[in-house]
Amino acid sequence: MRIAAVFRATVSKDLHIEGSNEDTYCLRLNEEKPRAAVFDGASESFAARKWSRYLADEWGKPPTRDWSWVERAQTRYARNISSLELTWAQEAAMQRGSYSTIAYVQFEKDWLFFSAVGDSNIFLLSNNDIRFSYPYVQESQFTSAPNALSSNPLDLRKNRENLLLGLDRIRYKSLETSHVILATDAVSAWLLNPDKETKSARLNTLLSCSSLIEFKDLIEQERASHAMKIDDSTVVILEVA
Repeated sequence: MRIAAVFRATVSKDLHIEGSNEDTYCLRLNEEKPRAAVFDGASESFAARKWSRYLADEWGKPPTRDWSWVERAQTRYARNISSLELTWAQEAAMQRGSYSTIAYVQFEKDWLFFSAVGDSNIFLLSNNDIRFSYPYVQESQFTSAPNALSSNPLDLRKNRENLLLGLDRIRYKSLETSHVILATDAVSAWLLNPDKETKSARLNTLLSCSSLIEFKDLIEQERASHAMKIDDSTVVILEVA
């Protein structure tokens, strides 16, 4: 099986504020078991941009069968934050924790393994059609408070439950899959429109993007028409051959 990244891009919810994007992604496609993930930091939590990036960096290191990569990210986050001079309000927010979703896929021979914590989604395509999506299958499932991975060490049990110890991954035969899309919630909800024709048109428009400029133009257009919510928007498109 050959895995290739045919497109990847991320656009901030606020195009006028540099460094405001709390989404990130990680690709490790040259490994024995190629894998990729997207992360979406929760804007309402403290320093979500830092947290999502620490998670992506630790997830991108050699894989383990446990949750130690989350604990490593927590350690890095705490070390970084401790060097800052915080106000009492920032200190309280930091202690409540930062949060980020994750959606990932891993390729093993003729199988796809994938899982998610939160509302970032995985889409499996065949013949330019969405054959399967996970964890959500319709736009109405998106909520304002999804599950997420926490930077707070006191939430270790919850993080472990969310990750399900890595054992509850979904396994899917890859032979009929031509592409895999990983997307954070704004793009995912937009793709899962209940109208079949609209859903197909949006997918084809996304697949036609070949540059960050084209993706940015698409996001701005869909936000302006209220078809897509204003939020950090990230997509990774992988070709399976």
